[in-house]
Amino acid sequence: MADLIVASYNVDGLKDPNKRKQIFDFLSQKPYDIILLQEVHVQETDIKQWKLEWKGFSIWNPGLTSKTCGSGILINQNKQVTVIDYKK
Repeated sequence: MADLIVASYNVDGLKDPNKRKQIFDFLSQKPYDIILLQEVHVQETDIKQWKLEWKGFSIWNPGLTSKTCGSGILINQNKQVTVIDYKK
């Protein structure tokens, strides 16, 4: 079985397109296979665009209430990680 490198970041919001691009560029250069993001401040209306901007597979959770900030799971496109199934 191959090793996985998992990272977790509190990004304190990704609404700003410049900040999101910088973070996505930074993360794509790292050797991480799976990246867990907290406090992304994502809304349902953002998810389609953010999936396009991240070049690998991604799962976004806007949270259940306006007081939750949401989370994301990113899979690095350059890694051999296969997502078989997931549920939000």
